[in-house]
Amino acid sequence: MIRSQLEHVMTLRPMLVCWLAFIPAICHSTHGLSPDQEDSESERVVLLEAVSLLRPDGDGLIASDPIDLIIKDGLVHEVGHDLSAKVSSSTYRLRRPGRWLIASPVACLGESGDDSLFYDDLIHAGLLGFGEVIVDATPAYVDLVRRRALLESKAIPTVTSRAESPLPGHVVTFPRFDAMSLSNNDFSCDSELLSASSRRSGDPFRKGSRAHFLLVPEDPRMHEDGLADPDAVLVGGEVILKSERLVRLDEHARFDPTLLGSSDSVDAKVDARRLLYEIVIAGIPRGLLRLEIEHPETGGMRLQLTGVTTSPWSGSSRTSLVWPEGTVTHREVIQRQTFDVSFKDRSGGGTLQIIRNDEALPESPVQLEAGDRYLPETILILLDALWNPTANKTSRLVEVDLFGGPITVLWSPRRPLTSMSPEITSARLGFSSDELLDMAGAQGGRLLWLASSETDDSGIWAALDREKRLVWALFPAPSGITEWRLRPSRP
Repeated sequence: MIRSQLEHVMTLRPMLVCWLAFIPAICHSTHGLSPDQEDSESERVVLLEAVSLLRPDGDGLIASDPIDLIIKDGLVHEVGHDLSAKVSSSTYRLRRPGRWLIASPVACLGESGDDSLFYDDLIHAGLLGFGEVIVDATPAYVDLVRRRALLESKAIPTVTSRAESPLPGHVVTFPRFDAMSLSNNDFSCDSELLSASSRRSGDPFRKGSRAHFLLVPEDPRMHEDGLADPDAVLVGGEVILKSERLVRLDEHARFDPTLLGSSDSVDAKVDARRLLYEIVIAGIPRGLLRLEIEHPETGGMRLQLTGVTTSPWSGSSRTSLVWPEGTVTHREVIQRQTFDVSFKDRSGGGTLQIIRNDEALPESPVQLEAGDRYLPETILILLDALWNPTANKTSRLVEVDLFGGPITVLWSPRRPLTSMSPEITSARLGFSSDELLDMAGAQGGRLLWLASSETDDSGIWAALDREKRLVWALFPAPSGITEWRLRPSRP
């Protein structure tokens, strides 16, 4: 649903311009910002019934007769017959007679140092079906990224630094994360998946082993292609069924980091700043936003914001603001419909025009009162910065719901956010302030916690570099935990 998520107007100190965006609700559930916690009284238990286990013997794989397997908290707990009586009625049961269980592959990644490893890479690797990834990043940064990924999902592979131990003999090598695949077409003859599995040392089904497995519909010794299309992936103690896996992998595949190229040139006499952000929601990159701020010689500020959304549907938007005069023009393309919304601030209020596919809607124009201010849906801009034009003036935020049924115009009271000390609040995430800056790539920069009060759980973490640019932001939204991260300029 494309809808305004405006909840706040924020206040920052002078000489700092920041902005944040809420992307439409996309995912199944709402995620809170809290560290992963073990619940000793509630074990995560999975029972697999009547599956054939494939064990390596050095030269190949040996299959067992159909047997049961119990997994507790991500570890193999017991293998045997008729184990149903040993688990509770609430246990997740996966009965797939005629299926085969094989240990998930281990991947070694190039281009995976501290500056190129992101938490959503681990989530994607888990969806693909990899049980372990070995990266170039330092052990400290690996631990940081792993803990960040656990805020989103427990279904992540084991991740280790290449510096910690030599590579195992059954590893499969990829040049980078986006090249990972279970398809044998991507491997050389000496590193294809089945051969790698047969070189694994030890029994992957012994008690206490990490339960990272692929559940495949056919014997992979006879049908190797089945490894690329498993019925389920078991990783991190979680079960990802084929239907969910394919949907999430499709959403991930739609994202194209080159959709927004470089910004058009501007007048050399204008002080301009251009920044490109990648938007990640619930562990999947879903959009890009390019922001351009200009400070003309005549004073004031002009802002251009261009965005694309790649999942669950494709969309685009373009916004122009002139501040402090308060003019806003916004175009949103949603499912082949084009909406144009324009707002002109006046001393006695404002007028909001809403046009769909070149036709004015019956709700348009909307007459606004003094103190009402419109900002386009999905956009929340921190304008109280250089000139502080809206301080104590904006009494209500105007929201427009463009999607589904008649257009509705909503009003919400202004809730100013203020900068607070992040030292205490960052602990709620399970990270120190320095760790958040490291994760943001803003070492030596400044971390801000923006909230209405110290007890507000809906605040926003924002990291600024030494040039006072916003390089990273993290905040809860109805669609899931939303993260902004600054991308380098592209040709």
